[in-house]
Amino acid sequence: MVERQHETAPRAQLPLAERALTHKPWKGNNMLLKPRKKIDPIEVRDLAAVGCTIEEIAFHVKCSDTTLYRRYERVIKEGRIAQYQPTPQAV
Repeated sequence: MVERQHETAPRAQLPLAERALTHKPWKGNNMLLKPRKKIDPIEVRDLAAVGCTIEEIAFHVKCSDTTLYRRYERVIKEGRIAQYQPTPQAV
C-alpha cells in the first residue's frame, strides 16, 4: 500500500478541500464562522428615532434582535434620544 504524503502532515499543510474534511468545530480558533452581516447603523438609528421597537428594527434589517442590540446598543439609544429632541422650526 502506498502511503499518501499528507496523511502524516500537520493539518495546515493539507490542501484546502481536505482541511475542510478534517474540520473540528469544537477546537476553538479552528472553528469556521459565518461572515458578519453588514447592517447600516444610520438606518438602525433612524428606525429607533421614529419609535420602532428592537424587534421591528431587527425584522427590517433581517437579523436577530439580540445581535442588533449587542452590536448597536449605543446607536439605538442615540435614536431614542433623538426621538424626543424638538425639531428646529423654519422661520
